[in-house]
Amino acid sequence: MVGALLALGGCGGGNRSTRTQSRPNAGSASVKPAAGLTRFSDPGLLSISYPSRWSRLPSGDPQVPLLVSSPDRAEALLLRVTRIGLAVRTVTLRELPKLRPLTDHIVGADPNAHLVQPVREAVLGGLPGFVYVYTATGKLRGPGIGHVHYFFFRGQTLIQLVFQAAQSSRLQAAAHDFERIEATFKATPVPVAAPRKR
Repeated sequence: MVGALLALGGCGGGNRSTRTQSRPNAGSASVKPAAGLTRFSDPGLLSISYPSRWSRLPSGDPQVPLLVSSPDRAEALLLRVTRIGLAVRTVTLRELPKLRPLTDHIVGADPNAHLVQPVREAVLGGLPGFVYVYTATGKLRGPGIGHVHYFFFRGQTLIQLVFQAAQSSRLQAAAHDFERIEATFKATPVPVAAPRKR
């Protein structure tokens, strides 16, 4: 999905929202990851694998259970898991537009973030959500860091996958690694509540 997004190009404005097709979740999560990948699992919630050559970094944030980067620190992945209060138990594509202000607010909280593509709806691992492609300048005001930022809704949980490239110009080159990681994402279905006995 990442490669297709970047190949689409386009720029500016998060006022439009289009839909991005993604690969369906290929069955249940495998205990053994593919060769060259290291698997991370949050039992009962999700699993994802990243290149074994990448290093896991301390996050210091309980909502960020996974933070990894490539050996040269040119590419990185951050996984954030947050409990949120929603009026619906299961989010579908129909409800997504109502949740757009929430994700807009999260990305817009960084005044240095600048969208380079329209925001798109996306589905990954059976979960609906949005993807934002943007650059954000750091404290040194150097070349903007490229971000491909996914928001997925699983019941009362918001899952964020943030792929980063040290320079926005490297996003296309990093697409292969990002897509390889993305393809391993598996989400555990939300348990169905048992009907109340009358």
